[in-house]
Amino acid sequence: MQQLRFQTDVSTDPDLFWKRQSIATINQEMAPLLRMTAPAQYRQLQLKDWKGETPLFASWVLLFGLIPLDRHCFEKLDFPAEHEFIETSTSWNNKTWQHRRFVTATATGCTVTDELQFTPRMAWMTPVVTWIVKMAFQNRHRYLACLMHNRSAK
Repeated sequence: MQQLRFQTDVSTDPDLFWKRQSIATINQEMAPLLRMTAPAQYRQLQLKDWKGETPLFASWVLLFGLIPLDRHCFEKLDFPAEHEFIETSTSWNNKTWQHRRFVTATATGCTVTDELQFTPRMAWMTPVVTWIVKMAFQNRHRYLACLMHNRSAK
């Protein structure tokens, strides 16, 4: 199992940041490298409103918004605390995927932290899959920092 962690300080109120979380903001963070598709009923929903049958839905992960890289199946989305989610999924590339995001208040805004645990389907692909995930989340946090008037991305 691979584990990665990314953290960015932003000058945005944590409640305001959290209220904006949706597939649209996920795609803003991943642009321009990646984009994820979603069924119509999920496109405008805030993440906190993703409820229903499991799995929730399958999403194409598209390089530059055009080239399919992976098929990501959102199994469930849990909210163990305020300003926190844990997404459990599978994909063509990963037999297990867990993404925990939590937002903590700071004196001048908030800190956004993403913790990832995943197991690639093919062990020999682990270095490549890990590199892709690392690059995607580094890009995501750089873009998040720019969008949200960054103080630092770590």
